[in-house]
Amino acid sequence: MATFVFTYQALVAFLPTYLVEVKGLDGGLAAALFGLLFVVGAVTQPLGGYLADRYGERRTMLGLVVLATGTLLVLPFAGGVGLLVLVPLLGVRITIGPVTSAYIVRDLPDRIQGTGWGLLRSAFFGLGATGSTVVGVFGDAGMFDAGFLFLAGLTAVVGPLWLFVPSRDRQPPG
Repeated sequence: MATFVFTYQALVAFLPTYLVEVKGLDGGLAAALFGLLFVVGAVTQPLGGYLADRYGERRTMLGLVVLATGTLLVLPFAGGVGLLVLVPLLGVRITIGPVTSAYIVRDLPDRIQGTGWGLLRSAFFGLGATGSTVVGVFGDAGMFDAGFLFLAGLTAVVGPLWLFVPSRDRQPPG
């Protein structure tokens, strides 16, 4: 979860700047695409929950991580119309948070679920908030593309980590 928050915070902190300064988009278009990223995230979160309930967290998370990694890997190489499709698709990564959160909260004992989750969430977000600083260092060095590729690499690490999480995957009906 900390890795997800790290990559998410870094992405949303610098994506509009990246689209304008590196990709050469007009500020208004960059802002519109950035907004669509959140629209796609809002639409895909219930779908991610449905898929996790139906097919299990592992399968759902692996699919989400592959998509989230792929979109970040392609971002430095995309331009023009490709950005119009790709940037909103980056919003699918937002779905990773709720699926992971639900998994974690279910394992916490009832008596500490509220405070335990609050403490864990604070730790995840505290560590994750450093992602903006790290990508900012890349950006200051004129290496935004490398920063986003770094985020893709970190996102890719999340998938294999799910292979070590105790399975609660449900079997598809029928």
